[in-house]
Amino acid sequence: MKDKYEKQIDRLMAIEGEKEFKRDVLNDWAIGKPLFQFLTPSGKWINSECLNHNDRSTGCPVMIRMGCDEAWTDELTDMVRDNELIPARQDSIKQDREVLEEFARIQRHADATLERVG
Repeated sequence: MKDKYEKQIDRLMAIEGEKEFKRDVLNDWAIGKPLFQFLTPSGKWINSECLNHNDRSTGCPVMIRMGCDEAWTDELTDMVRDNELIPARQDSIKQDREVLEEFARIQRHADATLERVG
């Protein structure tokens, strides 16, 4: 049975045309679909989770890779910050299964580490 990350990857990989792919990725990114969730306990940017233990703003993998935000934990921040598969701009996400699977790997690690459910 496929999880929410595999389903999103399959949907994005099935899109034909670069313009259509970029449009869907930007939409998914903007609303925090599973691959692009914030690396916080809820997966969202809510008042109680907008700052981590370092008083730094929290973000999604792309925002963390960009260097302007951090994850909920230092471990997750480090996992993303130096990860060359994660682009530093949302409009640079490519229709590449390896890249999308890396987003999924990070989110699954966040699910386990932060005990996220759903």
